[in-house]
Amino acid sequence: MFWIFILVIIGYLSGSVPYGIVIGKKFKGIDIRKTGSGNIGTANAVRALGPFLGGMVFLCDSIKGAIPILLTLGINKWFPGAIPQNLVNLTITLVGFASILGHNYPLFLGFKGGKGIATSFGVFVILDWRAAILSLLVWVIIVTTTKLSSLGSLMGSISLPILMIVFKSPKEFIIFGFIASAFAFYKHRANIGRLLKGEEKKIVRNRKSDDGDKMADDGDRKSEAGGQKSDNG
Repeated sequence: MFWIFILVIIGYLSGSVPYGIVIGKKFKGIDIRKTGSGNIGTANAVRALGPFLGGMVFLCDSIKGAIPILLTLGINKWFPGAIPQNLVNLTITLVGFASILGHNYPLFLGFKGGKGIATSFGVFVILDWRAAILSLLVWVIIVTTTKLSSLGSLMGSISLPILMIVFKSPKEFIIFGFIASAFAFYKHRANIGRLLKGEEKKIVRNRKSDDGDKMADDGDRKSEAGGQKSDNG
Protein backbone atom coordinates (compact mmCIF):
# COMPACT_ATOMS: atom_id res chain seq x y z
CA MET A 1 0.00 0.00 0.00
CA PHE A 2 2.94 2.32 0.66
CA TRP A 3 4.08 2.23 -2.97
CA ILE A 4 0.54 2.63 -4.27
CA PHE A 5 0.17 5.79 -2.19
CA ILE A 6 3.55 7.13 -3.36
CA LEU A 7 2.74 6.49 -7.02
CA VAL A 8 -0.66 8.19 -6.75
CA ILE A 9 1.02 11.25 -5.21
CA ILE A 10 3.64 11.24 -7.99
CA GLY A 11 0.84 11.04 -10.56
CA TYR A 12 -1.01 13.99 -9.07
CA LEU A 13 2.11 16.15 -8.74
CA SER A 14 3.20 15.32 -12.28
CA GLY A 15 -0.22 16.28 -13.59
CA SER A 16 -0.10 19.53 -11.63
CA VAL A 17 2.86 20.94 -13.56
CA PRO A 18 1.33 23.75 -15.72
CA TYR A 19 3.32 23.41 -18.93
CA GLY A 20 1.07 25.87 -20.72
CA ILE A 21 2.23 28.59 -18.35
CA VAL A 22 5.85 27.41 -18.31
CA ILE A 23 6.14 27.35 -22.12
CA GLY A 24 4.22 30.61 -22.56
CA LYS A 25 6.51 32.48 -20.17
CA LYS A 26 9.69 30.82 -21.42
CA PHE A 27 9.23 31.43 -25.13
CA LYS A 28 6.81 34.35 -25.38
CA GLY A 29 6.91 36.04 -21.99
CA ILE A 30 3.15 35.43 -21.81
CA ASP A 31 1.06 34.09 -18.94
CA ILE A 32 -1.65 32.36 -20.94
CA ARG A 33 -4.02 32.68 -18.00
CA LYS A 34 -4.17 36.38 -18.84
CA THR A 35 -5.02 36.02 -22.52
CA GLY A 36 -7.73 34.35 -24.58
CA SER A 37 -9.87 32.17 -22.38
CA GLY A 38 -7.43 32.24 -19.47
CA ASN A 39 -7.11 28.44 -19.55
CA ILE A 40 -3.78 26.58 -19.28
CA GLY A 41 -4.58 23.87 -21.82
CA THR A 42 -3.79 23.21 -25.47
CA ALA A 43 -6.61 25.17 -27.11
CA ASN A 44 -5.82 28.41 -25.35
CA ALA A 45 -2.10 27.80 -25.85
CA VAL A 46 -2.67 27.56 -29.62
CA ARG A 47 -4.65 30.80 -29.55
CA ALA A 48 -2.13 32.64 -27.39
CA LEU A 49 1.19 31.11 -28.52
CA GLY A 50 0.55 29.74 -31.99
CA PRO A 51 0.31 26.17 -33.30
CA PHE A 52 3.95 25.19 -32.75
CA LEU A 53 4.15 26.17 -29.08
CA GLY A 54 0.56 25.03 -28.60
CA GLY A 55 1.62 21.63 -29.92
CA MET A 56 4.53 21.66 -27.50
CA VAL A 57 2.08 22.25 -24.66
CA PHE A 58 0.02 19.27 -25.86
CA LEU A 59 3.14 17.09 -25.99
CA CYS A 60 4.34 18.08 -22.52
CA ASP A 61 0.87 17.68 -21.00
CA SER A 62 0.70 14.22 -22.58
CA ILE A 63 4.13 13.21 -21.28
CA LYS A 64 3.25 14.24 -17.74
CA GLY A 65 0.38 11.76 -17.91
CA ALA A 66 2.49 8.98 -19.39
CA ILE A 67 5.48 9.11 -17.04
CA PRO A 68 3.64 8.11 -13.81
CA ILE A 69 2.08 5.16 -15.66
CA LEU A 70 5.47 4.01 -16.87
CA LEU A 71 6.82 4.29 -13.31
CA THR A 72 3.91 2.20 -12.06
CA LEU A 73 4.51 -0.46 -14.71
CA GLY A 74 8.18 -0.65 -13.77
CA ILE A 75 7.96 -0.47 -9.99
CA ASN A 76 7.84 -4.24 -9.45
CA LYS A 77 10.97 -4.67 -11.58
CA TRP A 78 12.92 -2.22 -9.44
CA PHE A 79 11.30 -3.16 -6.13
CA PRO A 80 10.01 -6.74 -6.39
CA GLY A 81 6.66 -7.19 -4.66
CA ALA A 82 6.06 -3.44 -4.27
CA ILE A 83 2.57 -3.84 -5.70
CA PRO A 84 0.66 -7.14 -5.38
CA GLN A 85 0.11 -8.60 -8.84
CA ASN A 86 -3.67 -8.62 -8.40
CA LEU A 87 -3.61 -4.85 -7.72
CA VAL A 88 -1.35 -3.73 -10.57
CA ASN A 89 -4.13 -2.74 -13.00
CA LEU A 90 -6.11 -1.02 -10.26
CA THR A 91 -2.99 0.90 -9.21
CA ILE A 92 -2.39 1.97 -12.80
CA THR A 93 -5.93 3.35 -13.06
CA LEU A 94 -5.58 5.22 -9.76
CA VAL A 95 -2.25 6.74 -10.81
CA GLY A 96 -3.64 7.70 -14.21
CA PHE A 97 -6.71 9.33 -12.71
CA ALA A 98 -4.51 11.18 -10.21
CA SER A 99 -2.51 12.63 -13.13
CA ILE A 100 -5.67 13.85 -14.83
CA LEU A 101 -6.91 15.34 -11.55
CA GLY A 102 -3.55 17.07 -11.17
CA HIS A 103 -3.95 18.81 -14.52
CA ASN A 104 -7.58 19.74 -13.91
CA TYR A 105 -7.05 20.82 -10.29
CA PRO A 106 -3.32 21.61 -9.98
CA LEU A 107 -1.81 22.13 -6.58
CA PHE A 108 0.50 24.84 -7.94
CA LEU A 109 -2.31 26.99 -9.37
CA GLY A 110 -4.83 27.00 -6.54
CA PHE A 111 -6.61 23.96 -8.01
CA LYS A 112 -7.70 25.86 -11.15
CA GLY A 113 -6.46 24.06 -14.23
CA GLY A 114 -7.48 22.68 -17.60
CA LYS A 115 -9.71 19.87 -18.78
CA GLY A 116 -7.24 17.02 -18.95
CA ILE A 117 -7.58 16.00 -22.59
CA ALA A 118 -3.86 15.95 -23.41
CA THR A 119 -2.96 14.43 -20.04
CA SER A 120 -5.62 11.76 -20.53
CA PHE A 121 -4.12 10.97 -23.93
CA GLY A 122 -0.71 10.51 -22.32
CA VAL A 123 -2.18 8.12 -19.78
CA PHE A 124 -4.15 6.03 -22.25
CA VAL A 125 -1.47 5.88 -24.92
CA ILE A 126 0.42 3.70 -22.43
CA LEU A 127 -2.64 1.65 -21.41
CA ASP A 128 -3.82 0.98 -24.97
CA TRP A 129 -1.93 2.88 -27.65
CA ARG A 130 -4.21 1.68 -30.44
CA ALA A 131 -7.36 3.10 -28.86
CA ALA A 132 -5.55 6.29 -27.82
CA ILE A 133 -4.10 6.96 -31.28
CA LEU A 134 -7.43 6.35 -33.00
CA SER A 135 -9.24 8.61 -30.53
CA LEU A 136 -6.62 11.28 -31.25
CA LEU A 137 -7.30 10.78 -34.96
CA VAL A 138 -11.00 11.40 -34.25
CA TRP A 139 -10.01 14.65 -32.52
CA VAL A 140 -7.77 15.69 -35.44
CA ILE A 141 -10.44 15.01 -38.07
CA ILE A 142 -13.17 16.90 -36.21
CA VAL A 143 -10.97 19.87 -35.30
CA THR A 144 -9.58 20.08 -38.83
CA THR A 145 -13.05 20.12 -40.38
CA THR A 146 -14.91 22.23 -37.80
CA LYS A 147 -12.18 24.21 -35.96
CA LEU A 148 -14.06 23.32 -32.76
CA SER A 149 -11.57 21.89 -30.29
CA SER A 150 -14.21 21.18 -27.69
CA LEU A 151 -16.26 19.09 -30.13
CA GLY A 152 -13.14 17.16 -31.11
CA SER A 153 -12.27 16.58 -27.47
CA LEU A 154 -15.76 15.31 -26.67
CA MET A 155 -15.91 12.95 -29.65
CA GLY A 156 -12.39 11.72 -29.03
CA SER A 157 -13.21 11.12 -25.37
CA ILE A 158 -16.36 9.15 -26.06
CA SER A 159 -14.65 7.07 -28.75
CA LEU A 160 -11.81 6.04 -26.43
CA PRO A 161 -13.58 3.50 -24.15
CA ILE A 162 -15.53 2.13 -27.12
CA LEU A 163 -12.27 1.49 -28.97
CA MET A 164 -10.81 -0.10 -25.84
CA ILE A 165 -13.69 -2.55 -25.85
CA VAL A 166 -13.01 -3.31 -29.52
CA PHE A 167 -9.34 -3.95 -28.76
CA LYS A 168 -10.23 -6.01 -25.66
CA SER A 169 -8.28 -3.97 -23.12
CA PRO A 170 -8.31 -5.19 -19.50
CA LYS A 171 -11.68 -4.51 -17.90
CA GLU A 172 -10.15 -2.15 -15.30
CA PHE A 173 -8.78 0.01 -18.11
CA ILE A 174 -12.09 0.01 -19.98
CA ILE A 175 -13.95 1.14 -16.86
CA PHE A 176 -11.31 3.80 -16.34
CA GLY A 177 -11.83 4.86 -19.97
CA PHE A 178 -15.53 5.45 -19.36
CA ILE A 179 -14.78 7.35 -16.14
CA ALA A 180 -12.21 9.56 -17.90
CA SER A 181 -14.67 10.18 -20.73
CA ALA A 182 -17.42 11.16 -18.29
CA PHE A 183 -14.97 13.45 -16.49
CA ALA A 184 -14.10 15.12 -19.81
CA PHE A 185 -17.79 15.73 -20.52
CA TYR A 186 -18.21 17.18 -17.03
CA LYS A 187 -15.31 19.57 -17.55
CA HIS A 188 -16.73 20.57 -20.95
CA ARG A 189 -20.29 21.16 -19.74
CA ALA A 190 -20.17 24.91 -20.47
CA ASN A 191 -18.73 24.18 -23.93
CA ILE A 192 -21.54 21.72 -24.56
CA GLY A 193 -24.06 24.45 -23.77
CA ARG A 194 -22.41 26.78 -26.28
CA LEU A 195 -22.17 24.03 -28.91
CA LEU A 196 -25.90 23.40 -28.62
CA LYS A 197 -26.53 27.12 -29.09
CA GLY A 198 -24.07 27.40 -31.98
CA GLU A 199 -21.99 29.88 -29.99
CA GLU A 200 -18.79 27.92 -29.39
CA LYS A 201 -15.59 29.72 -30.34
CA LYS A 202 -13.36 28.13 -32.95
CA ILE A 203 -9.70 27.29 -32.34
CA VAL A 204 -8.26 29.97 -34.59
CA ARG A 205 -5.37 32.18 -33.58
CA ASN A 206 -6.87 35.61 -34.12
CA ARG A 207 -5.94 38.35 -31.71
CA LYS A 208 -8.98 40.36 -32.72
CA SER A 209 -11.15 37.58 -31.37
CA ASP A 210 -9.46 37.51 -27.97
CA ASP A 211 -12.04 39.85 -26.47
CA GLY A 212 -14.83 37.68 -27.83
CA ASP A 213 -13.14 34.57 -26.46
CA LYS A 214 -12.72 36.24 -23.09
CA MET A 215 -16.38 37.22 -22.96
CA ALA A 216 -17.46 33.69 -23.81
CA ASP A 217 -15.24 32.22 -21.14
CA ASP A 218 -16.39 34.79 -18.59
CA GLY A 219 -19.79 33.16 -19.08
CA ASP A 220 -18.10 29.81 -18.52
CA ARG A 221 -16.63 30.94 -15.24
CA LYS A 222 -19.94 32.24 -13.96
CA SER A 223 -21.66 29.00 -14.89
CA GLU A 224 -19.18 26.78 -13.07
CA ALA A 225 -19.32 26.22 -9.35
CA GLY A 226 -16.40 27.77 -7.55
CA GLY A 227 -15.57 30.08 -10.44
CA GLN A 228 -13.43 27.49 -12.26
CA LYS A 229 -11.97 28.60 -15.59
CA SER A 230 -13.19 26.92 -18.69
CA ASP A 231 -11.86 26.06 -22.13
CA ASN A 232 -10.39 23.06 -23.91
CA GLY A 233 -7.30 21.25 -22.76
